[in-house]
Amino acid sequence: MGGINSVTTIIIHNREASNDPFVYNKILQSEALFFAGGDQWTYYSLWKDTAVEKGVMALHERKTPIGGTR
Repeated sequence: MGGINSVTTIIIHNREASNDPFVYNKILQSEALFFAGGDQWTYYSLWKDTAVEKGVMALHERKTPIGGTR
């Protein structure tokens, strides 16, 4: 997979989990980020103004590959 060494699956069910330091650190350590399909409004509602959003934006700024399905 182009130099990617491992995969971690994280399922976030609530806003509390969206601010979990473990989740945030896993995102920051990612070599790539993939979002599974689902209701995009749910993702937005759970992640807006949380550590998850901050982590995703940090990956975006360092040009880490980010993708997904809908």
